Amino acid sequence: MTSIVEPGTVIHPSVKLSHYVRVGRGCIIGENVTLKSGVILAERTVIMPDCRIGRHVIVGACSLVRESIPDDSGIWVGVPCRPLKKVQSISKEKIGYGAETELTLEINRIGQ
Repeated sequence: MTSIVEPGTVIHPSVKLSHYVRVGRGCIIGENVTLKSGVILAERTVIMPDCRIGRHVIVGACSLVRESIPDDSGIWVGVPCRPLKKVQSISKEKIGYGAETELTLEINRIGQ
């Protein structure tokens, strides 16, 4: 699978995009931003310049990312962007082109 960038997204030419990244519609990504493998950005997310989004991070719709987010740190949302949930494990049962994908997630709220 390659990275997917939806229509209406504005990406600065200096952005570094890894494999398996999904960028939703209407996102704005500033200069010198790095999106590591497995990042998902929901619609209308804004990432300010010089930020790094770590591996396997999900950023919710209409969020504003002002600083870097570490690897494997779960789901981030809001203005400014803050951690919401930590994804503890992901197991892939079936995956393939055109096939049904099943994911099992164990999620805990931050602070519980």
